[in-house]
Amino acid sequence: MTNVLIDLGEAPRGDVPPPASPPPPPPLRALFGLLAFVLVGLLAAAAPLPRPERPIVIPARLGDSVFVAGGLLFVAGGSTVVGPGVRVRGVDTYELPAARLVDSTMVTVAGAVDQVLRAGDTVVASYQLEVNGDSAVVAVAAGTDRTLWRRPARLLGATAGGQVLLATDEAALAVDAATGTVRWSVPRPPGGTIAESGAPAYPRWLVVQSGDGRLRTYDALTGRLLATRSVPAGSGNVWPVGDLVTVGTRDGFSAYRLPDLAYRWHTAADLSQSWMQADCGSLICTFRQQTGIVALDRRTGRALWSSELWAYAAPAGSYLAATRLDRRTFEPAVWLLDPATGATIGNFGRWESLGPAGDGLLYGKIDIHGRYVTHYGVLDPATRRVRVTGTATGVAGSCRAGAGMLICRLIDASVALWPLR
Repeated sequence: MTNVLIDLGEAPRGDVPPPASPPPPPPLRALFGLLAFVLVGLLAAAAPLPRPERPIVIPARLGDSVFVAGGLLFVAGGSTVVGPGVRVRGVDTYELPAARLVDSTMVTVAGAVDQVLRAGDTVVASYQLEVNGDSAVVAVAAGTDRTLWRRPARLLGATAGGQVLLATDEAALAVDAATGTVRWSVPRPPGGTIAESGAPAYPRWLVVQSGDGRLRTYDALTGRLLATRSVPAGSGNVWPVGDLVTVGTRDGFSAYRLPDLAYRWHTAADLSQSWMQADCGSLICTFRQQTGIVALDRRTGRALWSSELWAYAAPAGSYLAATRLDRRTFEPAVWLLDPATGATIGNFGRWESLGPAGDGLLYGKIDIHGRYVTHYGVLDPATRRVRVTGTATGVAGSCRAGAGMLICRLIDASVALWPLR
């Protein structure tokens, strides 16, 4: 495959001006629009762009749902009504990156499927009950229609060894995937909370907060109590962020190390009504809806900078890759920020990030609107260059990266996969 390198150049240092209000756009915005058009034109016509590759195509229909987890791709397909509000849905499991069909499982649900995981030889699906909107989980022997167990609960994770972690209003509990037998449980204290922290496929720790000012951590694989610590009574929200857990206090937030709950720091920064991102590199990134970001030093809790511009930010090599709260059509999709100051370093034009590609790189894509064409490649934050590695055609949208593959829905609703490198 031929690779094409696009140098997007340097952007001036300093903060990005806030979006202009109503009337005509300033010259800088017009210039961004012009540059975007030029970039799209170059990508569409320049040689030698990689020729469109024939993808691996997985059959799917409009209305089918696609989930990617643990190196597997699941397609929850068409359903058959078997009772009032009850349907049987086929779940096909494919192994990535080869997209080899592993098996097909028939799952009976009473609502929309919102997550599918594999636990050994068991397919576990979470769905939202149509009656009241609550969550439920069902386990089915893979490749069959044999329901093994069903519980009203939220699905938190599953292991290849056959353990499923669930959350109910009363407790967090680990059950045997094949039998539904409870292996262990951690009760939710009256007036307290349970939060999970760690790897996306399966949590590493559970953090339990009691109303009486007690914090506990548990091993999420074994249920073993790891540490206990007293915190001020009446403490507020608990947010696990990587190897720390932050606890709201009357005058800010305090942070404790996971899992031993050793005290690390306190900040008086106003983080009320904020949510904290699990991974923001050397920072703790806190966001408020429609009001931007406050960045804290992960080691000290000191507030480093804040901005009303950014809706989301994630580590990208030595930088943060950020997206704007109010992104206009022809503005850059991904900005690079200096983590220490929040100053903008550069951008990738209209290229969108698909997530980390390893070694500080990002996978990315750019859509040629109206032509159902998507170019994809690798974004290098250190040089602000894009290496185009392929072109996908017939793409309707809903693209993501998984197991080194670009996974998109085509205009006929089927699922297509291209290697990202």
